[in-house]
Amino acid sequence: DLSFENIKRIYIKFNKVNGFFDCSHNQLKSLEGCPEIVTGGFFCHFNKLNDLEYIPKIIEEDFLCNNNKLITLEGCPKIVRGHFNCGVNKLKTLENCPEIIKKSFSCNNNQLKSLKNGPKTVNGDYDCQNNYLTTLEGCLEIITGNFDCSNNDLMSLEGSPKIVEGYCDVNNNNL
Repeated sequence: DLSFENIKRIYIKFNKVNGFFDCSHNQLKSLEGCPEIVTGGFFCHFNKLNDLEYIPKIIEEDFLCNNNKLITLEGCPKIVRGHFNCGVNKLKTLENCPEIIKKSFSCNNNQLKSLKNGPKTVNGDYDCQNNYLTTLEGCLEIITGNFDCSNNDLMSLEGSPKIVEGYCDVNNNNL
């Protein structure tokens, strides 16, 4: 656990970590030194990351990279076996987003205008609030949890999910 250590760099090179790897709440600008394989969750949220270079190739559970300065999701694994949170960054596109997310997905508080290139499967909540979305094109057809697209610039619900099994929040849009 390297969280809350105020580190600017990971000085030890890891290959595999059995369990969780937490380097959150630091001053990291790079993930160089991170393990190749993490059998639990990988937490790099609340840092100063611009990209995800050097993230583990395999993450067995949650992947949290929220509250950074990310401008790209390049390097993301294709499958996240837990929750995936890339919210509160500077993302303008979901290009390179994981295709399959086994639990919830959050891309809130970015600069997204579209959900194109987003995940193909999410087994949980889908949170895209507080962006600049003008359309829901590219959104999933079925959301098995809650769907929150509030506080965007939506002018219609065209492209919205056909089924939302939880609540659906579309407040504070131009509808």
